[in-house]
Amino acid sequence: MRIGIISDSPALTTGYGVETRNLCDEFHRMGADLVCLGLHQRLSGPEKKLPYKVVVPHAGSGPGFSSIDAFLVENKPDVLLVDHALHTCRLVLDAVRESGVRVPTLAWYTMEGLPPYKEWLRAVVLADKAVSHNRTGALEAHRLAQIPILWIPAAVDHSLFYPRPPEERQRIREILGWTDKHVVMFLGKNMWSKQQALLLEALSLLKRRDEKDILLYLHCKPFEQFREGGWDLADIAERLRIRHRVQFPTGLTNQRRGLPVLGTDEFPGVAKRYAAADIFCSASSVEGFGLALLEAMASGLPVIHPDDGGAMNEMADDAGWRLPVHDKYLIAWGCYYVKPSPKTVAKALREVRQHIADPDNMTDWKFRLKRRAAAYQWPEVARALHRELKKMISKGGKGGWKKG
Repeated sequence: MRIGIISDSPALTTGYGVETRNLCDEFHRMGADLVCLGLHQRLSGPEKKLPYKVVVPHAGSGPGFSSIDAFLVENKPDVLLVDHALHTCRLVLDAVRESGVRVPTLAWYTMEGLPPYKEWLRAVVLADKAVSHNRTGALEAHRLAQIPILWIPAAVDHSLFYPRPPEERQRIREILGWTDKHVVMFLGKNMWSKQQALLLEALSLLKRRDEKDILLYLHCKPFEQFREGGWDLADIAERLRIRHRVQFPTGLTNQRRGLPVLGTDEFPGVAKRYAAADIFCSASSVEGFGLALLEAMASGLPVIHPDDGGAMNEMADDAGWRLPVHDKYLIAWGCYYVKPSPKTVAKALREVRQHIADPDNMTDWKFRLKRRAAAYQWPEVARALHRELKKMISKGGKGGWKKG
């Protein structure tokens, strides 16, 4: 069985690229024959050769959708797995259908916001099998499409994301200039739904004497030419008079490409930055899965997130500190997103800091973080998806599909 995978390139170090890399690595360890079309691959720069085939989209193909027909014809997969957000799965499935190549397809999707836009939801119908990243997305798709939907969550690489010993953690903090700081971290692309500006507003409200040591570390580009509704975060921080209390990563020139996961002794990577911070705080309006939350939890970092009634709550469970939602608002494609208020975020940062100052509270929270993060293991994810792909081949796909 040759498995074709279409998702962000495993050469990338963010989002779906991280998922693709881990999934391909696990499939390869299982001895699977696989080939991957790496969307956005051209943005990644030179990479070490991977032990499985990764096809680079042809120049001028945008993210890579127009390369799908050639990918299918030239690589002849027996079954296709598409890993992405629901709307991207729909675009890929449309391209597969237009290619004329008949191949059974599994859409492993995330659903960002409820209810999903009806045209994007058609992805679960167009696919031979649809599998959600979480229970929330599975139940909503089943309710609307009236077809059975499984859920198989993504996971985290526990060999990279784990709590560091105190001495290593202190060394990382010294390199990053975090010594004697209470570091609140958030990792997410500078775009409107991630709500970094709201975190800046919350920081501006924290003005008590014992809160002047708070440093907000935003792991994103401070300005991305307003692409995807992002902000000029450095300018907003200046106007709020808190620029000296906000830090952005150096060397991050491409938000999809990201920074090295581990880095070097002189330049700590993403995993080490998680482990060296004090709190992870998200004010994101929506998440399809919540990979950054999971990475933070695996790193032993107390997490704060909006009480979204969906993916974030499901991800963190009892290991997260939930922010009361100030507003639910309708966006252009009919989904409802959530938004806490700056006052709510500031209040939570105060309360969490006081809470973890008690060693017993911190010990208890770390236990819950470890237990929750341990439920997400890539070998189990790969085996579960591989079983579903094999079933599709054995059953002949939708409508009696037969290869050839």
